[in-house]
Amino acid sequence: MTSSLACELNIKTGYVLISWSNVDNNLFIKNFLYEEFQENTSGKQNHISVPVGEFLNSVPNVQRFWSINKHLINQLIVSPDLKKLYQDIPSLSKALDNKITLNRTELQEKLDLSGFKRKLKDTQLSNVSKIANLPGSADFSVPGAGKTTEALALYALNKIDSNHKCLIVCPINAFQAWEEEIPNCLGGNYKSVILNGDANNIRKQMNKSDSFFVINYEKLRGNSQILNVISTKLSNSENSFTIIADESHRMRGELTSKAMNFLSPLCRQKIILTGTPCPQSYDDLIPQFKFLYPKEPFIDNKDIVQKFKPIFVRTTKNELKDLLPKKLEEKINIEYSGALKRVWDEITKTVKSRKFNLNTRSDLREFNKIVIKLIRLCANPQLVLNEIYEIDSKLGDAIADEGIGPKMRALISEAVRLIQQGEKVLIWSSFPKNIDIICKELELHNANPVKIHGGVPKGDVTNGHMEPGTRRHALYQFNNNPECMAFVANPAAAGEGISLHKVCRYALYNDRSYNVAHYLQSQDRIHRIGGDLDKDVHIKVFSLNGMIDERISSRLNKKTRLMADFLNDKSIVSNFTNYEINLEKDEKSFLSGDLDDQNFDIEDYKDLQQFLEVN
Repeated sequence: MTSSLACELNIKTGYVLISWSNVDNNLFIKNFLYEEFQENTSGKQNHISVPVGEFLNSVPNVQRFWSINKHLINQLIVSPDLKKLYQDIPSLSKALDNKITLNRTELQEKLDLSGFKRKLKDTQLSNVSKIANLPGSADFSVPGAGKTTEALALYALNKIDSNHKCLIVCPINAFQAWEEEIPNCLGGNYKSVILNGDANNIRKQMNKSDSFFVINYEKLRGNSQILNVISTKLSNSENSFTIIADESHRMRGELTSKAMNFLSPLCRQKIILTGTPCPQSYDDLIPQFKFLYPKEPFIDNKDIVQKFKPIFVRTTKNELKDLLPKKLEEKINIEYSGALKRVWDEITKTVKSRKFNLNTRSDLREFNKIVIKLIRLCANPQLVLNEIYEIDSKLGDAIADEGIGPKMRALISEAVRLIQQGEKVLIWSSFPKNIDIICKELELHNANPVKIHGGVPKGDVTNGHMEPGTRRHALYQFNNNPECMAFVANPAAAGEGISLHKVCRYALYNDRSYNVAHYLQSQDRIHRIGGDLDKDVHIKVFSLNGMIDERISSRLNKKTRLMADFLNDKSIVSNFTNYEINLEKDEKSFLSGDLDDQNFDIEDYKDLQQFLEVN
């Protein structure tokens, strides 16, 4: 009898049924399927079901498995619709062979005929013309250059028919921007549906006649049922979709990357957007490239850099310099001594006495705890007070007496000075407790501060600006209430997708993570097109001399230079006047060391380890 391995697509469920028959010993098939799909095969007879997106990503491995075992499995049977899905996945080589740069005048005329409402600026016309006919493209322009408009223009140009839809994946704080820009670019008939609730609710929402559906990365990666619902919708032959991945550098986490890879093979038209494509290293480019061209082989991250070159565009700040105010960065060094110095020595002596092997997961996690403790100590000594009491009660009393520490006191003093001069201030800290403390201090000076961190709800689309305690209310107050003088936030929650440049030109940093995207993008909340050209924008970074703040500064500059080389854009490199060369989660989850969305890479820790061992 003929033995076989069969793969069949079920359009209604969005799953692929993998079954086998007449195989004498099927244990080796189960072992392969378990390794490939992490599917529990125990108790299964001769079949499993896997999401179609996951299967399509594994097609080369399935073919390789069959070719090796042809003596045991005579036939590999793949249903025609599944074959077509795989064959329709665009290849980079074909995309580049067919790539043409469109005439800008004809491009604008096509947009006008499609009903596009905006006239593109010269830089936008240049960018769109270069990538208009690519099935997968990247826009790495700086914030404020109009990436959203360009992405919607690409959607309009490549729209197949009136039923062509768009899935937008982005951070929560970018929802409002997309809600506003879609009708502004395409007209009032186009509205967006924010995908929320459980899988059943999202299924109902996606069955609506609307053209745009918006969801955040965390919701996609955190719920396999939701992912399967969206996967089913995309894989249905009756549907055609464009996927826009906004702030695409967020794909760097393993879980987020896996979720996006589920969807990638199911859509022919994909666009990624970010001003900071490789915030840690060139490795960050790999999941973004795999999302755009999942069938394209590559050797390493250097190979990815070369493959990315012809498929991305970027508008630099130098190109926009006539439209941007001057930006001045200043590093404010703070001296420390007393109990703070003794606590630093107490925490770091473990590193000096023990050689951590950072190539092992256990040592990396232990070192991670030390790093986080040092960042918290420098951000505000009170954040580590309980841990200090466990080490030495007298030292704990001394830290309690010293209060929030010299750096935060200096920052608050500077904020009050600026506010008393009539300037609104933007203050950044990675820790919700710090944000609360800063707000309470500023309330004493009648600054009427507002705040955003991971625990602050988004607010209703229509009435959120009238709901105190929501993100929409905070943004509305700061931008519209002349008595609201301070906006206090963490970069991962508010560093993307919001604009404060009309009312504010001072950004103060109490602490920073190793994530260069958080730093660069948070600056751009106030350094954007539309700001007052006659007034400089001031970036003030408060730093404790000789502590982890300086190592973070050094690493951020190195990462920025690396990204500048990739983007061929030197304008993003920091120019501190006193400098030689997310922590988004609230504190409990931040301390858990979730490696899917970390703000460091291994080189950050090796740099710090070396510094502590010799100092």
